[in-house]
Amino acid sequence: MLISLTGCGRTVLKSHEWHTSPEHWPQSRIYHTPFQSEFASRIKLDQAPWPGNQAGIRSPNQAYRFWTGPVHQSVNGWWSTTIYVDHERDHALTIQIIDHNQWNVQAAWINEKLLYVSVWWGRIVGSYFIVDVEREKIIFKEMMHDGHIAYQQFRNAAAQ
Repeated sequence: MLISLTGCGRTVLKSHEWHTSPEHWPQSRIYHTPFQSEFASRIKLDQAPWPGNQAGIRSPNQAYRFWTGPVHQSVNGWWSTTIYVDHERDHALTIQIIDHNQWNVQAAWINEKLLYVSVWWGRIVGSYFIVDVEREKIIFKEMMHDGHIAYQQFRNAAAQ
């Protein structure tokens, strides 16, 4: 439930809510919610033998790099992507993203050791997460949602 502050015309969220209602949006947007556990099995961190000298996107301090391997389509029509990370170890860190939609998985360095990864599981629901490549661990993850349909529904209801 949203609470309106008297006299200021602003909407304030209670602690259990994550975003303002689409009725308050000036346009459609992507919004975020807590990570849904049913997607956890579709993101796997592992180690793999070093695949050899690969080009890649370097971290800001030029010490580490990542590159995306070939995207594979499974028999069920979904896609799987592996991101390889050279983090100066005797193995590569692999980030496997399984059964995502055809849209590309995106990755970018946040700083010298943190890698941001986003993936759309379908047309409306996706996830993003942050990997600490030195610790080989996901340190943050959330869901993201395309709010276009919700925005249109509120606009149509308001017009009636």
